Amino acid sequence: MIARIAPALWAFALLILALPLGALAQVSPRDPAADWPAHMSEYKQSHPDAWTFERAWKNRTRQARLARQANEDMIGTGAMARIAGQSVAGDFNVPVFAVSFANTPAEPWPVEELEQALFGWGQSSLTDFYFEISGTRVDVSGSVRGWHALPEDDTWYEGTSSGTNPFNARVGELISHTLLAHDASVDFGLYDNDGPDGIPNSGDDDGYVDFVAFVHPEIGAECGGSTSIWSHRWRYSA
Repeated sequence: MIARIAPALWAFALLILALPLGALAQVSPRDPAADWPAHMSEYKQSHPDAWTFERAWKNRTRQARLARQANEDMIGTGAMARIAGQSVAGDFNVPVFAVSFANTPAEPWPVEELEQALFGWGQSSLTDFYFEISGTRVDVSGSVRGWHALPEDDTWYEGTSSGTNPFNARVGELISHTLLAHDASVDFGLYDNDGPDGIPNSGDDDGYVDFVAFVHPEIGAECGGSTSIWSHRWRYSA
């Protein structure tokens, strides 16, 4: 996912932490008629579940779908989404980690500006977007931490194919280095909130962090950023 916010571009690698699964990239859904790139096809032969998601907030979506199905014969479909429990709703809190590479010349921009651009009201932000398209049922909030200085240059993490080649990309190392650096200061239990009561880490959640976002300071390859990391989603195993 890419967020284009003037005057700068922020490239998002949207991540899900799922244990004990391996770190696997998931780009935007592909056309079923299109062939996988060669390196992805090769990897998928030995890892059939690669480039798929588990956990995260899919449990909330599943619960809403089951509730709708249970009532299909009782009410019209046009009203179903308005019934409590039959639509995805509630608060969704996202931790964001801004990272810079060893060859990043200077701190790109204040993290406060990024946080406001992402989660500020009336800023055409992610918060505004999801609040509007959900009919005010979804409230996305979050905080930005950083900049975390990575020990290697950008090309070391990118490998070939802009960070999507599982044979030589090191985006997993980017993630693990950043998470370990913040582990002592961040209560990740606050971001496990996929249970029915809507309260994080309350006992009805699955014990996995739902969603984490990472921001790097370069234009993503999907926006013409040459060999830069292509913004994508992951599931991650510590």
